[in-house]
Order: sequence, then C-alpha cells, then structure tokens
Amino acid sequence: MTDETRDPEIECVRANWDAPPPSAGFHEQMMTAYDRQFSGAPLWRRWFAIRVPLPVVVAAVVGAFVLAFFTAPYFGASITQKSTHLGLAGYRYRPVHQPSFVVISQGEHP
Repeated sequence: MTDETRDPEIECVRANWDAPPPSAGFHEQMMTAYDRQFSGAPLWRRWFAIRVPLPVVVAAVVGAFVLAFFTAPYFGASITQKSTHLGLAGYRYRPVHQPSFVVISQGEHP
C-alpha cells in the first residue's frame, strides 16, 4: 500500500484490536443449526453441500481430458489389431508343424 491510502488512526486501532470471544451458547447454536440442516438429509445432498473451488474443478477436468487423450490410442490399437487379425477373409494363424529352413549365402536369392 502507498502512504497516501494509509490512515494512521485506523492502523493504530487495527493493531490494538482483539476480536470479542464468542458467546456462551455459540457452539450449541451452531450444532443445532447443522443438525437441523443435515440430520435428515440423504447422503447425496450432503455431498452436494461441499463447495469446491473453480480452479480445482478445472484442473480435474483438464486432467481427465489429457488422460483420455493419451490412453485412447493404447485402447484403440488393441481393438483394431484384433479386428484386422481375425477379419482378413476369415484367415486364422495356424502354426507350421514341419518348418523348412533355407540357408541363404551371401548374394543368393531364394
């Protein structure tokens, strides 16, 4: 703050002021008000009473989109790989019982 906006009298009062203590029945009044508001409420209503700051909600939504963006190719590849393997004219892999080995020397073609 600049010196122009400071009031020395208010600064002195603020420095020496203490908040008054709560009344004797304050705790009891707060608990009664809470019980009246939430005692018979269903659980879902209690959860909606919780306030979440907007930056926390935005960060959670952005995090969910980033997670979905980076995991989508992983899950998509397994689905397309299965469909192409089994879907090519009904071809299924069958192992060869008697493999034939061909040795190719340098410069020869089979």
